[in-house]
Amino acid sequence: ARSLTGTAHMSSLPLVVMISLLAVVQAQSEPENGAIRFYRNGDSSKTLQSGILQVYYKNSWGNVCFNSSFTKSSADVVCHQLGFTSASSFSSAGKASFGLDPNPPLLQNVVCDNSNLLVMLQCAYNDSNPVCAHSDDVTVTCNSGKLWDTPFDAMVRLVDGQFVTEGRVEIYCNEKWGTVCETSDHTDFANVICQQLGYTNVVDWDDLPITDNSTQPIWMKDVDCDLSKTCVAFCQTCPSSLDDAISSCNHTQDMTVKCTYDTSAGNRNHEINTCKYANEALGLAAAIIATIVIFSICGFSIIV
Repeated sequence: ARSLTGTAHMSSLPLVVMISLLAVVQAQSEPENGAIRFYRNGDSSKTLQSGILQVYYKNSWGNVCFNSSFTKSSADVVCHQLGFTSASSFSSAGKASFGLDPNPPLLQNVVCDNSNLLVMLQCAYNDSNPVCAHSDDVTVTCNSGKLWDTPFDAMVRLVDGQFVTEGRVEIYCNEKWGTVCETSDHTDFANVICQQLGYTNVVDWDDLPITDNSTQPIWMKDVDCDLSKTCVAFCQTCPSSLDDAISSCNHTQDMTVKCTYDTSAGNRNHEINTCKYANEALGLAAAIIATIVIFSICGFSIIV
């Protein structure tokens, strides 16, 4: 009944106003578990380089309590998740440095023993009734360098999403960032993308109202994969050259995903360089197989 009433009201509005309102509604997105961002003087964003650390955990935004367990390694992982190379500093001076963040504390005792992890929830933490004053909210300042400033073949990133857990899928091949065309259901491939980024699984894909980027090549199309794969390149390797980019798609079909970190799914151990050599390894394996096939066709025997 509520939606019917809303529809009746909207039907009396001018068409242009209705379209504008629908566009605003469609543009809104909900964060997923494990999303993080920085808060600074009333502004919260995934694009800020420093601020009070906010985490979306069990359906609400909140802060992380600072204590001795939060070290440079933990700060580095926070910066990795936001796309930065590392942290330059961290502290408990939340309220004093970046203003009062009214959100409650959600996590404490965050311990990242491995500084190469990609998502903060990959680390150990305690979510049992955390208590701390806003003066003890964790703050982090990241270095300006981005992880994708030094990309590798089949590296993945999410672009233009409202939250760090979502966006248009971009893959690096042949020294260029490009997109993925999806015209059918490839949920398993979407899951692999999220796992390469450190998350546990995909929540939704191809439903985000994100503007396409028509200047980029389209590197892959309708990729078949299965959940045993841990990297995109294990599903499909990069094309051998720019000339082999996909031409049978357009950028209105660019793939988008929403990832989440399901704490009941167990830890994911993906690191910054987990998939760094996957594309080269698959390419070398393909070349070896092709050589063996050629030798077999030509009647040569191969002694191993």
